[in-house]
Amino acid sequence: MLTFFAVLTLALGALPGAVPRERAGEGPPLVFRNTGPGVSYAGDAACAGCHVREAGSYPLTAMGRSFSTPERLLLEERLVPPGGVAFDHPLSGRRYKVAARDGVLTHTEVRLDEQRREAFSDTRPIAFVLGSGDRGQTFLTHQGGRLAQTAVALRRSRDGWGMAAGFERLEEYSFTRPVTGPCLFCHANRADYVEGTLNEYRQPVFDGLAIGCERCHGPGGLHVAERRSLPPGETGVDTSIVNPRRLPAALRDSVCYQCHLQGSVRIQKASGGLYGFRPGLPLSDFAAVYHLEKQAGEEEGLEVVSHVERLRESRCWKESGGGLSCLTCHDPHRTPRGADAARQFRSACLTCHAPEDCSGDGLHAAGAGPHPGGPDCAGCHMSKLPPSDAPHTLFTDHKIARRPPAAPAPPPRAPRGAARGLVSFLEPEGGSDRDRGVAYLVYAEKEGGPAYAERGAALLEPLLPALQDDFNALRLLAVHYQGSARRDDLARILERMVVLAPSMAELKVELGRAWSRKGRSADALRLLREAVREDPSFAPGRLTLGDLELQAGDPRAALAEHEAAARLDPSLAAAQARLGDASLRRGDARAAIGRYRTAVLLSPEMPSARWGLARSLALAGETLEAIVHLERLLGAAPDHEEGRALLDELRRP
Repeated sequence: MLTFFAVLTLALGALPGAVPRERAGEGPPLVFRNTGPGVSYAGDAACAGCHVREAGSYPLTAMGRSFSTPERLLLEERLVPPGGVAFDHPLSGRRYKVAARDGVLTHTEVRLDEQRREAFSDTRPIAFVLGSGDRGQTFLTHQGGRLAQTAVALRRSRDGWGMAAGFERLEEYSFTRPVTGPCLFCHANRADYVEGTLNEYRQPVFDGLAIGCERCHGPGGLHVAERRSLPPGETGVDTSIVNPRRLPAALRDSVCYQCHLQGSVRIQKASGGLYGFRPGLPLSDFAAVYHLEKQAGEEEGLEVVSHVERLRESRCWKESGGGLSCLTCHDPHRTPRGADAARQFRSACLTCHAPEDCSGDGLHAAGAGPHPGGPDCAGCHMSKLPPSDAPHTLFTDHKIARRPPAAPAPPPRAPRGAARGLVSFLEPEGGSDRDRGVAYLVYAEKEGGPAYAERGAALLEPLLPALQDDFNALRLLAVHYQGSARRDDLARILERMVVLAPSMAELKVELGRAWSRKGRSADALRLLREAVREDPSFAPGRLTLGDLELQAGDPRAALAEHEAAARLDPSLAAAQARLGDASLRRGDARAAIGRYRTAVLLSPEMPSARWGLARSLALAGETLEAIVHLERLLGAAPDHEEGRALLDELRRP
């Protein structure tokens, strides 16, 4: 009798997109010659000349539409009508507008005052569109070499234009939510990300937009050169480019896992670089993936990127001996639709299950046969359910449940203040202390909180002498120290990071702040002036330089920097408040009121802005409104002595 694995493997050769009869790992492993760094990329156009069928179908898949510029949306006028689109977000008290004019797509964020009037607006041009559109698309701005996400999303299949995932609770981001290199790694082909920065990219930002051929097959330069010079009639296995179907199981899976395995936290290894991974190499050499330790009875929850984990929870995968993979059911070059999809996925199921398995077992009507008139195994056993980390959408649950749940299980979560262990997915031995320390600190940033940060720091601190060139580990320790009283440790780490990345303005700004707190004002001012010369479009740098210029006794220079910060990022509440301070110093209470109102509108919880507004109103004789703002200030900051004194003075008869 054939084993389950043998039946699966023999049958899969006939399926579109499945492992061929010469199954992965059979015989001596092939050595593909394009996995080394010396092989160049050729680009999708070079592939299309020979692979005509794939080149025609792949751009219609989700991967083939994963990233684009706005032109296609602008051509579809029904998505952005001539009058534009507007919607309100009641939780934040904001209104968002989408418009298209003269070939440019723009998003506008409008802040509404207490009477729901439009009191402040900020309009940004859209540079890139992230997402295929099957479920949703989000939008990126590009300013000063940095990419940021807007708060607006388009969900064609659901409710149209609305808030992007995460912005319901992260309202402070406005147009400054950073789009990091690791984020784009899985959504775009290749981005020229500045390693170690948050969201900085070199020009041109992208080498290809949507995920391309070489992300799964590796660089094609060698293959193209050899195919063009191949003598007529020469055949044999081509090792000049990776064919994932011919890889051993672990390497085959690594090709898919580079984007479709995220875990509770995924980190970059210390060496190799973000785009160091190439198909045919083990992903574990470049990335570490950790899952939150599960308690008895818990399973992996359904999240947007949890297909791998859910599949491995299934009985089908466990009994396949590693033979069941993404390629069993999916052809990366085409996406079947409707009845075509049902037939393709059903044929994969029938490589192991007999048609009569679908009757008489309590799941299906006895004697009814295998779904007469419309067989759809996946439709029943791989339900489309809402993931826990993305509202307004549905994803296929890859657990292949015999009796699908009405709702997916939530992912494991540790209570706040406690910390569960993180378990390595790719490395059974658990990974290095460096990787585990980085993972705990990343998870702390993501959602875990201080308990995870302490565990991460405890793992990394003994390694500090060996981490002096490990930018990512140092960055995470710096973030941890920012929230503590360890200013000397923070300054030392920032000083080393500036050596590693001397052109990174963000670092110089943070180091300047650290030096200023330590009393090294002259050094801080020199460093910030240098940062602004090198990167004049970084608004937080201009803001901080203005603060330091003011401390140094040069209000004119301070005003110029604060005006530049507000011009570069009109939604930067602190810059608006500083301009209010400048107006107040000049004795112009009316101008100060306008600036402070904007700052309070942008950041209602900023005490300095609320205090400045109250003082300005009092000076302008608007006593009743000044009292209102003082009461709000003291409600949030009851120890504000100056505010208490002014309130008492204004209340006197």
